Order: sequence, then C-alpha cells, then structure tokens
Amino acid sequence: MIADAESAAEDRKAVYGLVKTKQTEPALETLSRLVIVCPLYTDWRLMRAELYLEANDLVMAASDLSRVAAIRPSTDIYHRIAILRLKMGELNDALGAIKDCMKHDPENRPCKTVFKQIRALDKAYEKVEKLFNQTRWKSAVTELHVEKGYLELAEQSGSDAMRLKAYTIACKSYFELNKMTEAEKYCTKVLSLHESNFDALFMRGELRLRNEKYEDAVRDLEKAHNVNQQDRRVIESYQKAQRLLSQSKKKDYYKVLGVSRHPDKYVGELSHDQVVEKMSAINEAYEGQQQQHHQQGGQSFFFQGGFPGGGFPGGGFTGGQQFHFNF
Repeated sequence: MIADAESAAEDRKAVYGLVKTKQTEPALETLSRLVIVCPLYTDWRLMRAELYLEANDLVMAASDLSRVAAIRPSTDIYHRIAILRLKMGELNDALGAIKDCMKHDPENRPCKTVFKQIRALDKAYEKVEKLFNQTRWKSAVTELHVEKGYLELAEQSGSDAMRLKAYTIACKSYFELNKMTEAEKYCTKVLSLHESNFDALFMRGELRLRNEKYEDAVRDLEKAHNVNQQDRRVIESYQKAQRLLSQSKKKDYYKVLGVSRHPDKYVGELSHDQVVEKMSAINEAYEGQQQQHHQQGGQSFFFQGGFPGGGFPGGGFTGGQQFHFNF
C-alpha cells in the first residue's frame, strides 16, 4: 500500500506534464495506474476520457464517461455521453443517456435539444430500416429522401456512423433498382467513410463493369475479393472484368477498316490508295492475332466468328471465301 501511494504520488506529478506535452501513450498509461489506485477519483477518468477522444477512441472515452456518471452524475456528463453515443451511431444508448439527463433536470435546455434530435433520428431510421429489411427498395429510398427524413437528419447530425447507415441503405436500394448513377454515387459515399466495406466495393465494381469502366471495376472487385476471398460472385465478376479490360485494350481492326465484322465485299467510296492502306492495317491485325493465337494455344477472341471462310487472298491470308474490293 505504501509503495502504491508513493508510486501514485510520482504519477500525479508526472501526468500533467505528459498531457501538456502531448505525450498521449505515456499519459494514458500513467492515468490508468492512477485510476487503479484511486478508482472513485473522477478527475483521472475525465482526463483519460479527453485523451481517448483526442485519439479517436470513442469506445474507451464513452466507457470512462459512463463510469464518471455512475460515481458523480450530472447533466453535463449525461449530455456528453449522449452526444458521444450519437456520434458512434448508438441511438438507443444515446437516447438512454439523454433521458437520464432529463430525469436529473427536466428543464435542462441542452439535453432537451439533443433529446428532440435523437428522437427524430430514431423515428426516421426506424421507418427506413423497416422498408429496407422488407426489400421494398423504391419505398426505402423515397422515405430516405423525404424532407426531414433520415438522410437529411443524418447529414445534420455530424455523425459519420449515422451518415454511413443512410448511404448504405441508398447504395443497396439503388443497386437493386438498377439506378446505376445514384447507386454508384452512394456506394462511393459509403467507401469514403468505410473504405473496406465489402458490399459497397462489390456493388460499385458491378456497376462500373456494366458501364464499361473496366479498370475501375477491376480495382473495386479486387479490393472486394481481398476483403472476402470466399465469395464466388466477386471471383466471377473480377475474372469477367479482367477479360473485358484486356479485350478493350486491343486494337479493333474492323473499326480501322470501317467495315462490319462480317463483310463480303467493299462497296464504299475509298480510293485505290486508301484501300491499300486499309489492307495494310488488315495484315497488321492478322499477324498480331496469329502471334497471340500461337502464344495462347487457342483461337483469339478477335477472330472468333470472324471473316467468312477465314481468309483473304493477296493480303497475307489463306483459306476460303475471298474478300473483294470492287472499284
């Protein structure tokens, strides 16, 4: 006991200097020792709660403040706990703390204001969540966006956790409704707050795949796969995105020639020299595709179902039906 008292005396002298010089870890360690020695002395817990808040450790800060409220209840402490729980997205606990504040002082203005805010958020979220859980996607997003609805209230709350819930509902609902622009917008908002959110990564990757944004789709789906390597949907979509990205980077020689993928004769207005130039491009295509064909041990995607008969006389091609340019 004497040794503990002497140690506590040294810690008391040191802790203020540690806090003042922003030495957070040593200060937290010192305060934790002081709390063990003097568990009912609330100043140490309050000081430690402030340090946890500065370190963005909201759970530990809330724990210390709740213990202080149990030892020495006050409207200020209850109000602080309610605000903190709201920031953490814990509406029920926030509501409980603010009710304790109003029991302590029914006319306390700060607590009455926060009580109204939390009640409005709680009711709005309850409506949207019910529709969302019933997979009534259109009704869910409609309710989400009404005036004074959950999205608006969540934005005003200053709570990332509240906003994340709103964005998650919007992301999923718009995705299911095939509203690609809105879905990508809100999935991106989800990821701005929670960058490893699996569902948002997968859905945004799928949306970008549909919109032919193959590089972006590959990045999102790869991240989703890293989060959950067992999901077959992600594996299949990722492989598809990789394949389409590879294909999109290949030169489309049909476009170079200016003909359809199944031409049988040229009937355009090109001059003889222009046709020769186009034929040169065709030869380049054939040589490149043949090389890829041998490297991959199979037919290249470019010529699958390609030119009838598979050949062009006089242009480096061999085989069946001729491809004529008539002048």
